[in-house]
Amino acid sequence: MITNRGNENQKIFVLDSKYYRYGETNNPNHLPDSSSVVKQIAYAQYIENYEKTSIPRNVKSHIKSDKIYNAFILPVKKQDDLKHIGYATSDYVLEDEKSYHKIHGILLDIRELMNHHAKSNEKIFKLETTLPPT
Repeated sequence: MITNRGNENQKIFVLDSKYYRYGETNNPNHLPDSSSVVKQIAYAQYIENYEKTSIPRNVKSHIKSDKIYNAFILPVKKQDDLKHIGYATSDYVLEDEKSYHKIHGILLDIRELMNHHAKSNEKIFKLETTLPPT
Protein backbone atom coordinates (compact mmCIF):
# COMPACT_ATOMS: atom_id res chain seq x y z
CA MET A 1 0.00 0.00 0.00
CA ILE A 2 1.37 3.42 -0.95
CA THR A 3 0.03 6.70 0.41
CA ASN A 4 0.89 10.10 -1.08
CA ARG A 5 2.26 8.26 -4.08
CA GLY A 6 4.94 10.08 -6.03
CA ASN A 7 5.56 12.97 -3.63
CA GLU A 8 7.85 13.80 -0.70
CA ASN A 9 5.35 12.53 1.88
CA GLN A 10 5.08 9.11 0.24
CA LYS A 11 4.86 6.15 2.61
CA ILE A 12 5.04 2.49 1.66
CA PHE A 13 3.37 -0.20 3.77
CA VAL A 14 4.31 -3.85 3.30
CA LEU A 15 1.23 -5.71 4.50
CA ASP A 16 0.85 -9.40 5.23
CA SER A 17 -2.76 -10.40 5.73
CA LYS A 18 -2.72 -14.16 5.74
CA TYR A 19 -5.08 -15.86 8.10
CA TYR A 20 -3.54 -15.76 11.56
CA ARG A 21 -5.87 -17.01 14.32
CA TYR A 22 -4.71 -14.58 17.02
CA GLY A 23 -7.64 -12.19 16.44
CA GLU A 24 -9.99 -15.06 17.16
CA THR A 25 -8.15 -16.68 20.10
CA ASN A 26 -5.83 -14.04 21.67
CA ASN A 27 -3.34 -16.92 21.98
CA PRO A 28 0.27 -15.73 21.38
CA ASN A 29 0.98 -19.11 19.72
CA HIS A 30 -1.35 -18.01 16.94
CA LEU A 31 0.73 -14.97 15.99
CA PRO A 32 2.99 -15.01 12.89
CA ASP A 33 6.16 -17.04 13.44
CA SER A 34 9.79 -15.94 13.11
CA SER A 35 10.05 -17.00 9.45
CA SER A 36 7.14 -14.64 8.64
CA VAL A 37 8.86 -11.81 10.52
CA VAL A 38 12.12 -12.31 8.59
CA LYS A 39 10.25 -12.47 5.27
CA GLN A 40 8.50 -9.17 6.00
CA ILE A 41 11.84 -7.49 6.67
CA ALA A 42 13.27 -8.96 3.45
CA TYR A 43 10.31 -7.66 1.42
CA ALA A 44 10.89 -4.13 2.73
CA GLN A 45 14.64 -4.38 2.05
CA TYR A 46 13.82 -5.36 -1.52
CA ILE A 47 11.70 -2.22 -1.91
CA GLU A 48 14.38 -0.02 -0.35
CA ASN A 49 17.00 -1.34 -2.77
CA TYR A 50 14.79 -0.47 -5.72
CA GLU A 51 17.51 -0.05 -8.38
CA LYS A 52 17.05 -3.66 -9.47
CA THR A 53 13.28 -3.82 -9.15
CA SER A 54 10.38 -2.91 -11.38
CA ILE A 55 8.83 -0.35 -9.05
CA PRO A 56 7.14 2.51 -10.99
CA ARG A 57 9.39 5.52 -11.63
CA ASN A 58 7.24 8.04 -9.72
CA VAL A 59 7.42 5.78 -6.64
CA LYS A 60 11.16 5.04 -6.98
CA SER A 61 12.14 8.67 -6.91
CA HIS A 62 10.57 9.15 -3.45
CA ILE A 63 11.51 5.95 -1.60
CA LYS A 64 13.05 6.63 1.80
CA SER A 65 13.93 3.85 4.22
CA ASP A 66 12.32 5.73 7.11
CA LYS A 67 9.03 5.84 5.16
CA ILE A 68 8.72 2.08 4.64
CA TYR A 69 6.63 0.23 7.22
CA ASN A 70 5.71 -3.38 7.87
CA ALA A 71 2.50 -4.76 9.33
CA PHE A 72 0.72 -8.03 9.86
CA ILE A 73 -3.02 -7.60 9.38
CA LEU A 74 -4.62 -10.07 11.76
CA PRO A 75 -8.28 -10.78 11.07
CA VAL A 76 -10.83 -10.31 13.81
CA LYS A 77 -14.62 -10.51 13.63
CA LYS A 78 -16.96 -7.62 14.33
CA GLN A 79 -14.53 -4.89 15.24
CA ASP A 80 -15.38 -1.35 14.20
CA ASP A 81 -11.85 0.02 14.16
CA LEU A 82 -8.22 -0.92 13.68
CA LYS A 83 -6.34 -1.96 16.80
CA HIS A 84 -2.55 -1.90 17.13
CA ILE A 85 -1.44 -4.83 19.34
CA GLY A 86 2.33 -4.33 19.31
CA TYR A 87 5.19 -5.29 17.02
CA ALA A 88 7.68 -8.04 16.29
CA THR A 89 11.31 -7.73 15.26
CA SER A 90 14.17 -10.09 14.57
CA ASP A 91 17.79 -10.53 15.60
CA TYR A 92 18.37 -11.26 11.90
CA VAL A 93 18.78 -7.52 11.33
CA LEU A 94 22.37 -6.53 12.06
CA GLU A 95 22.43 -3.05 10.56
CA ASP A 96 21.06 0.25 11.85
CA GLU A 97 17.45 0.03 12.91
CA LYS A 98 14.99 1.15 10.24
CA SER A 99 11.27 1.77 10.47
CA TYR A 100 10.48 -1.44 8.60
CA HIS A 101 12.45 -3.61 11.05
CA LYS A 102 9.39 -3.51 13.32
CA ILE A 103 6.46 -5.50 11.98
CA HIS A 104 3.37 -4.07 13.61
CA GLY A 105 0.36 -6.22 14.48
CA ILE A 106 -2.98 -4.73 13.50
CA LEU A 107 -6.32 -6.34 14.35
CA LEU A 108 -8.82 -5.60 11.61
CA ASP A 109 -12.21 -6.86 10.57
CA ILE A 110 -11.30 -7.62 6.94
CA ARG A 111 -14.94 -8.04 5.87
CA GLU A 112 -15.74 -4.60 7.28
CA LEU A 113 -12.76 -3.12 5.43
CA MET A 114 -13.86 -4.64 2.13
CA ASN A 115 -17.42 -3.40 2.60
CA HIS A 116 -16.20 0.15 3.26
CA HIS A 117 -13.62 0.16 0.48
CA ALA A 118 -16.29 0.20 -2.18
CA LYS A 119 -17.77 3.32 -0.58
CA SER A 120 -14.69 5.17 0.71
CA ASN A 121 -10.92 4.86 1.11
CA GLU A 122 -11.08 6.48 4.56
CA LYS A 123 -10.79 3.21 6.50
CA ILE A 124 -7.91 1.97 4.37
CA PHE A 125 -5.88 5.13 4.90
CA LYS A 126 -6.53 5.01 8.64
CA LEU A 127 -3.86 2.29 8.73
CA GLU A 128 -1.28 4.98 8.03
CA THR A 129 -2.03 6.73 11.31
CA THR A 130 -2.52 3.52 13.31
CA LEU A 131 1.16 2.58 13.25
CA PRO A 132 3.06 4.32 16.03
CA PRO A 133 6.08 6.43 15.07
CA THR A 134 9.38 4.58 15.18
